[in-house]
Amino acid sequence: MGGTHFAPPRCGLDQPGPPAYFLGPRRFPAGLGLALSGTNGFLAKARAPGLGMLSLRIAVLAASFPPTKGGGVASAHYQLAKLFRKTGAEVRLYSFLDDGVSSALNVRRDAPDYWKHVTRKICTGLFRLLDPSGRAYQTADILECWPGALKLRRELIAFDPQEIILPDHGCPGLALGAMPAKARVSLAAHHNPMRFVGQFGLNPHSRLDARLAVALENIALKHVHRVVAPCNYMADSFHKTYRFNGPVDVIPNLIDPDELDAITSYDPRPLMGLGPNDPLVYVPSAGSRFKGSALLTTLLARLKELAPRPFGVFLSGTVSETMKSELSRLLPVHAPGPLAVAENLSRVKSCDIALSPTLIENFSMALLEAQLLGLPVASFDVGGNAELIAAGRTGLLSPLGDTNRLAADAAALLEDVSAARRKEISALSRERFDPDRWLPQWLN
Repeated sequence: MGGTHFAPPRCGLDQPGPPAYFLGPRRFPAGLGLALSGTNGFLAKARAPGLGMLSLRIAVLAASFPPTKGGGVASAHYQLAKLFRKTGAEVRLYSFLDDGVSSALNVRRDAPDYWKHVTRKICTGLFRLLDPSGRAYQTADILECWPGALKLRRELIAFDPQEIILPDHGCPGLALGAMPAKARVSLAAHHNPMRFVGQFGLNPHSRLDARLAVALENIALKHVHRVVAPCNYMADSFHKTYRFNGPVDVIPNLIDPDELDAITSYDPRPLMGLGPNDPLVYVPSAGSRFKGSALLTTLLARLKELAPRPFGVFLSGTVSETMKSELSRLLPVHAPGPLAVAENLSRVKSCDIALSPTLIENFSMALLEAQLLGLPVASFDVGGNAELIAAGRTGLLSPLGDTNRLAADAAALLEDVSAARRKEISALSRERFDPDRWLPQWLN
């Protein structure tokens, strides 16, 4: 293993720099595409006098936002809002399923508890009768978000933004309806209910539920001017599922590297009985069935057999006591439960590799954070992972469901946990997903 490549590199990038799959002319309006070099330094230039950014008003919506609640969509939109604010734009966050405290910049609204309870109960009973073949919650998710989104409509109109960025998950656009004519409405395509139907490794999902959710989302799309997907996989998925005649652009999720650098590392090794130089493996959302929790014990047992030396595991997110006990008998485990974003990242900083047996993925914020911090990633080749992970350079991809191959990949990454390799991975990832390079395309 030498240089910046891992052995054996598979379907990886041979050249450094931004990946070609984000630069295709199929996605971008005229004038963009490869002409990205002129956008370098955008965050600094946008604050310069005369560029008009100070007068730009941007509204960014999600079901919730950190630090009250987390999740991939919440984190992606929160980071996007913070990056816009660095340009000097006036940005407000609006959440529609969030019981946190509002402020001038973060407007938080929620649905009544009785509404959530009744909505879930009715949808559960209805789909048990109409389509008992699989899990049904996608339609309930949309209906649950309706009251909170409806409460935001008047406040959004009063803010009078030129740019409104909506998430697809929860479909707030259904309650918001048409916005003022001068506001451009962009929909961020993170979710897509149809992706969960028939997906390998997941419990059966109701096709009827997914189709009804899509029908509601198609209604909301009538008031959307463009769609932005974080990767080509999600853009293709959107085209196959929805009726929309506007532009569909591909812009990756973004993270402010300065914010990552400001977080102080926290090393749990002493609590785990590990030495200061023993490797630590980061497993994001370890208790989630969507992220492969059912495969984790088998995967880590195999990795223990293959790893070049003893290691410990940091399990992030909610993990059941049963899983925690089972894995603790296998190897040293740090599983502190749900943490604030900064606390979680402080532990990620102390890790050496990221390991994700995720079964479904769009464009993972957790794996993006890991790469920006210099952690190589071992994961399944599913969803947008092939666009996020430069296989052979910032990590390795295994066939979906092949835990032996994934364990072997993770063991290969543990062969070299040097500071030099970490620095190389961080530098390449920061070049590929540089906000200076991508943020202007949100404002095109």
